[in-house]
Amino acid sequence: MRLHAAWNSFISAASASERFRVSPSGYRKTTRWRSWLGLLVVALLADAARGAPLNGTQELTWDGDLAARMVDGIHTFLDRATAESVDRRARHWKRDYSLPEAYTKSVEGNRMRLGQAIGIHHDWRRYDFGPPMQRELGSIEYAGSEAAKIRHVRWGAFGDVEGDALVVDPLKEANEIWVWIPDADNSVNGAFVPNGIPTRQDGMIASAVHRSARLYLMPIINRSSTFSTLLDGQIKTDQPHREFIYRQAFEVGRHIIGYEVQKVSSLIDYAITGRRKDALPKITVIGSGEGGLIALYAAALDTRIDTTIVAGYFGPREQLWKEPIYRNVFGLLDEFGDAELASLVAPRTLVIDPSDYPNVDVPETNDQRPAQTPGSLGQVDRAAVNAELDRARTLTGPLATSTEMKILDREVWEHYGFNSFATPVPGVRTMHAHRTREYELRGELFYEKRPIQQLVDYTQKLVHDSPKRRTELFAKADRASRDPAKWAETTKDLRKYFYDEVIGRIEQPLLPPNVRTRQKYDTDKYTGYEMVLDVF
Repeated sequence: MRLHAAWNSFISAASASERFRVSPSGYRKTTRWRSWLGLLVVALLADAARGAPLNGTQELTWDGDLAARMVDGIHTFLDRATAESVDRRARHWKRDYSLPEAYTKSVEGNRMRLGQAIGIHHDWRRYDFGPPMQRELGSIEYAGSEAAKIRHVRWGAFGDVEGDALVVDPLKEANEIWVWIPDADNSVNGAFVPNGIPTRQDGMIASAVHRSARLYLMPIINRSSTFSTLLDGQIKTDQPHREFIYRQAFEVGRHIIGYEVQKVSSLIDYAITGRRKDALPKITVIGSGEGGLIALYAAALDTRIDTTIVAGYFGPREQLWKEPIYRNVFGLLDEFGDAELASLVAPRTLVIDPSDYPNVDVPETNDQRPAQTPGSLGQVDRAAVNAELDRARTLTGPLATSTEMKILDREVWEHYGFNSFATPVPGVRTMHAHRTREYELRGELFYEKRPIQQLVDYTQKLVHDSPKRRTELFAKADRASRDPAKWAETTKDLRKYFYDEVIGRIEQPLLPPNVRTRQKYDTDKYTGYEMVLDVF
C-alpha cells in the first residue's frame, strides 16, 4: 500500500463518518478513533518499506528539506573559499621590487585583468573630443578680486556616452588638476550655494582657488530609481539606477564601475589635452563613499593619477556579498581585495579617510514590480581599515618606504592643502549671483535622465551587436570539415574561456560519489528515488 493511497483512504473514510470531529484543541472526538489510528499505522509502515535504497547505494537517512541542506552546504563552501581567497591571491602576482618602474611593469598583467573584470576593454578610449560643451555659471572671489570661473563642462567619454562636471577654473594657469567624486547620493548642484555650514566641498573649492588648481566636481549615477523603467517607461522598477545599469551591463561583460572609471580617465584625457608630456600637471583624484570606490579603481588602472584620496571606502572585502549588488564583480576576490587595489596604486600616493562611509539599506520588496536586490553599507571598523592598509604595505614590500599609504588625519589633509575640509581659506567666498537663468531652471543639473539613458542606450547597443561579436569569436572554429575532432580542437580555447570567464572554474578535486538513495515514488508507471552524492 502506498502512503498517499492509504492517507487518501483514511481521510475519505474519516470524512464519511458523522462521529469523526476535530476539536479546537486538536483531539479527535470519536468512538472509532482506534480504528482510524490503526489504518494510519499501516500506511506509515508501508511507507517505511517504500524508502528502501537503490541496489548498490547506501541508504539516505537525512531528514528535513534536502534542497535547503544543499544550499547550506554551498554557503559553507563559499564562506570557506572566500576566507581562503586572501592567501590564494598571491598566485596571480609576480611583483618586482627592484625599482619603482620595475614594480609598475611587473603588475601590468594584474592591472589589465582588473580592467577586464569591471568591463573595460583596450579599445574603449576616445580622443576625438571635439569642442566640449562649456557654460559659465558664476565666479569665485579671493582676497577681494575675481580668482576663478565656475563652469559646467560636458565632454565625450566613450561611445556616445558623455561626462559632466562642474569646474572651478582658476584665472591663473593651473599647475594641478583635482577631480572630486562625491558619493552617489551627494549632488554637486549645491556646491556653490552658500548655506553658512562649511562642508568638504567648501574647503576643497577654497583650497583649489588658493593653490591655482583646476577642480572638477564629477558626479556619478545615483541610487534613486526614478528612471529605472522598462518598455519606454511603461514598467516601473524598484531598482536603484546603479543596479538597473549593472544588471544589463553584466550580460555583455560590462559594469557600472567600469563605466564610471572610464569617465574619470576620459576626463583626465580631456583635462590634459594640448599639454606637453614633459609638462603635465600633477593629478589628484579624491572620492567619497561610492565616489571613493571609483577613485580607488581609477587610480589602480590609470597611472597618470599622482595622488588618490579615498574617503568612506576601504576595508576588507570578504563580506562583499552583503553589499548592494551593483558592487558585485565576477571573480574579484580571487585576485583582488582593497589591499591588492592599493598595491596597484603604488608607488604613487594613496591616502585613506576611514570616515564618511555611506549608510545604505536596500530592503527586499514584495510587490509585483521588478524588485531591487537587498544589500547594505555602513561604517567600517577602524581596526579593519588599518589591517587592510597594513596588508597593502606588506604587498608593496620594500616600496612601502617610498610609497605614501596613509590613514587620514588632520596633518595629512593639511599636507595636501585641503585644510581639513572644515575651514575654508580666509578671503575665499563663492559667488552665485551670475548663475544663468537656464541653470536655475534645470535644478538637478546632473541627476536628470540623460546620463542614465546614455548608459542604457550604450549597453543595449552592445546587446544588439552581440551576435556579431560571437561570430567573430567563433571565426577560427572549423565548421567546414564537419569533423568532430577538428571542431573540438579549434574550439578548445573558447571552451576554456567559457569555463574560466563565464561560469567560473572551481579548482577543487572531485570526491568519491558516495551515493545515498531512498525510494520516494512508486507508481504504476515509474519508481522514483531521492539521491544525494558528494561533489567536492
